[in-house]
Formats: sequence, C-alpha cells, structure tokens
Amino acid sequence: MADPGYVYLLRDVDTRAAGAPSDYLKLGKTKNEPNKRINILQTGNPRLITRNWYFTPEMTKLETFLHHYFSGDRVRGEWFLIDSTRETNEVIPTIETHIEEQTAYLGHCASSDLWSKVPDNGQARAPTTDEQTLSDELRAAREAKILAEAQRDIHDANLRAAIGTSNGIEDILSLQLKTNTAWTFDKNQFLASLTPEEHNACHDLETKWKSSATFQNKGDNLATLDPTLDANLTAAKALVPSSISNSNLSNPPMAKTSALIAEHQAWLDAKRDVAVQGWIIAQRQEELKASIGDYREITGVMRWPRGENTASVFNKEEAKRLFETRMISFMVPPTSPTSISVVINETRPYP
Repeated sequence: MADPGYVYLLRDVDTRAAGAPSDYLKLGKTKNEPNKRINILQTGNPRLITRNWYFTPEMTKLETFLHHYFSGDRVRGEWFLIDSTRETNEVIPTIETHIEEQTAYLGHCASSDLWSKVPDNGQARAPTTDEQTLSDELRAAREAKILAEAQRDIHDANLRAAIGTSNGIEDILSLQLKTNTAWTFDKNQFLASLTPEEHNACHDLETKWKSSATFQNKGDNLATLDPTLDANLTAAKALVPSSISNSNLSNPPMAKTSALIAEHQAWLDAKRDVAVQGWIIAQRQEELKASIGDYREITGVMRWPRGENTASVFNKEEAKRLFETRMISFMVPPTSPTSISVVINETRPYP
C-alpha cells in the first residue's frame, strides 16, 4: 500500500553568529504540508529554522532508509550530525535517487500484483537478457547483504559479550527486564495425541488462492563467500552468554571505553550496507515478478506457481469445542517468569 507524504530536512541557524548553520540535521516525515509543522517548531525557537522537503510515494520507507543509511551519524531521535555540505552532497542526492527508484518500484509492484491474481500456465521459459541481468544483480545483492549482516552481527556479538555482570554499557547498551506470563499451546503435541478420526474432526478442507514466488539464483552462503568472516562470526557468537542474570540489574552499568565506542560506531555504520542491499533486493524481485507474465517459471531465475490450492486446515475453535479439556493439558507455561533483553542504542550520544 502506498504511503505518500513528505520527508523533510531541518536545520537551525544562529542569526546572532553571522548566520552560522548548526551541524545537526533532522530527518523526519509528515503527511501534512511541511510548512505548518515547521512553523510550529519555529515558534519559541530563537534560532532560524531552515528547511528542505520532498514529496515521496513511500514516505515511511524513505525515512526508515535514510535513518539506516545515515545511522552512524544519528545522535538523538531524528537528529543527525550532518553538516550543510554533507546535506547538499550526500543527503539530498540520496533522497532524490531513492524517490526515483520508489516510483519505478511501485510501478513494478502494481504489475506484479496483477500477475499474482492470474493462474500460471504451467510452463517454463528461458530468461531474456534483461531478466538474466536482473537475476544476477539480485544474487549479487543477496551475497552483499549476507556479508554486511555478518559484519554487523560480529559487532553486535562483541557488544553483548562485553556486558559481563554489568547493567549494560553507559550510552551504548541497556538491559530491559521483561515479565513472561503468557502460556503457549503446543499444537504439534496435541495433534499427535489425536486418533485419525479426531484429527479429521478438527480439520477443514479449505481452498485458497496460492501465489508464492521463489528466486532460484540465490547465491552462496557466508562460509563460501568469506570463510574467514564466517569463522570470526562464529567465534564472536560463541562468547555471547545464552542468558543474562537478573543480578546484572543490581550492578552499575559498565563505563564506556574508546574500544567499546569504536565497536558501537562500527555496528551503527554497518546498518547502511544492510539497508542498501535490502532495497536492491526488493527492487529486483518486483522487477522480475512484473516480467514473468503467466509463466510458472523463468528457468534458473524464479518460480511463481499461482492457482487455487486445497489443503487440510486446523480449526482451533472446533478443536476447542470438541476437545477443550485435552487442549488445556497441552498448554505450556513460560520457561521463566522473567527474562532480560539487550537493547543496543540506535544513536551515539557521546562525542
């Protein structure tokens, strides 16, 4: 679904200091005409707010992309340490390119949506030259994303492993206590306990339209692409504790060090490549889906079976009506009443 709106860039200027612009840039979004929002922000602000804004068909996706693309520069919320030169040379061209790509992407999405409702003809065909190029670009982006995610995950693991007995890391990582009260239903064990007649009694034959595209030119895994990086990731993950003790919460946070700051900064920086490659993957997949027509397969590129599919579907409400007492015996309590999650700061509030 399209999400039209504005992405805006705000910066304030100290009119008492010969109009010196701040080095802080706000990257935000709004559904409404931006001047109204900016005028509200200007009220009571002694510094002059300068602004740029861009209408985009996918406002939220563009804002999210920018926040990941410039993740290494984010200092608080939507504020980034990006001076006016970088705004002109990096931010604005990135926005303009992304809007152009969004427009083409939505066109391909509209075409693929139409083809998703058309039964495939059961046939395969060879790819065109353009389709093979798209497939090769998709493979390259997938492999690049695997490498980028591995780099990010190494820094993530290094930060988690550094916690020790501390209550997080100052300005970098925090711990959050979560209460686990929800019981879960062990559906597989319940079904295994049923006779064939009982199984049939709580299942319905359901016919649904099925449309699921898969892309065959997947590329190599991390171990093949970069064995050293794969080994480093495995080693880093091995140092991360499987759980964190509640006693950590009673201790002070660990003081940040230059090494921890560098690790955190590297984790933030790594988010750019992941976002860039993810966006390329999304574009190439929609281009190929828009291109396949009513064929089931483009050989070596993608398969897209489309048609009605009848399957046996578990009817939980009917099962409850027939076997409520037995189902209760397959309710599983949480393994622990509390757990501690690790939250890595998405900003860098340090110099």
